[in-house]
Amino acid sequence: MKQEIPDFPTHRPVNIAYLTSCRELGLDEKVGQIIIDPVNGHQYGYREGNLEHLVSLLQKGGDKFSKYFNLTAVIVDDNDSQYARTWLAPLWPQDTEVPLRDVDHHVIARPTLENLTFRIPSQPWKDLRRDTMQGESQEAFMARKAMAKSEYERQILRVLERQEVDLVLSDSYVTIIGSTLLDAYRGRILNIHPAVTQVGDPDRLPGLTPTRDAYTRAVHGYIIIDDKKAVDHPTGEVIEVVYDDRKRTAVRVQPSNVTGVTVHIMNEQVDNGPIVRCYKYQFFVEGITPEAIRTMNYRLKREILPASFLDYVGQCRKTMEFRNEAMGR
Repeated sequence: MKQEIPDFPTHRPVNIAYLTSCRELGLDEKVGQIIIDPVNGHQYGYREGNLEHLVSLLQKGGDKFSKYFNLTAVIVDDNDSQYARTWLAPLWPQDTEVPLRDVDHHVIARPTLENLTFRIPSQPWKDLRRDTMQGESQEAFMARKAMAKSEYERQILRVLERQEVDLVLSDSYVTIIGSTLLDAYRGRILNIHPAVTQVGDPDRLPGLTPTRDAYTRAVHGYIIIDDKKAVDHPTGEVIEVVYDDRKRTAVRVQPSNVTGVTVHIMNEQVDNGPIVRCYKYQFFVEGITPEAIRTMNYRLKREILPASFLDYVGQCRKTMEFRNEAMGR
């Protein structure tokens, strides 16, 4: 499908929503925590997440990002137990004030992150599995599950509309976005991914495990494929490996110590959309660990995100003032 070019507002700042899964950020990526490498004991310090970093830019003001953008919603898809477990270690300071500015850059409100957070659990439709079928046919069951997911996404849309959101950032959101949300916000959902996503690039690592894949590709010359259901993966000799004390199915690949961070426009396929920005880098293989790669990626994420917002809206907007200033001309 042809990518639509959004028409962003010019009478006020562009409003952003941050869409995420707190369980992924807190339990796996350990955002908001002091990071100690479980392999070598190295301490990397406090891991500031992307949301916290963007809010700090909005608080400071005076730069291009804070001039042209507001954060008006944080949407998380965790249920009660997932949310409670995640917040045993705070992901971000919920009482942090988020300044909202008007077109003249005057602060008009200061809601807290807690005020801006909306929790819409994805569990109700995800829990619809084949063992919950109600004597219906497979076709009828899949239709019922699709309707449940569509209703879940309509709940998200109601929040986006109420908060006047123009642009959505998907960050560590472990749900594939469906047609209900994608069609309503086509061209207005950006995803940040801790790897290269450019189709055809030999360093491409799509899907939920880019850090693991970058590590095993560099150190062992393979990529685990038994959990890649919705993304493409390299072809090659299929082998059995043991990773984290588990037997896994993998494919041999050419070893590479190149990875990166990408911001792309979301489309129907996972990690497949047009690229806004991509930063690639090489790392030393000797002594490398998954946590070291993740730490490097987080540093790059904080750098690439504000620039990507400015790039993308600058390309879409027709107002010459924004385009020239945002693009640094």
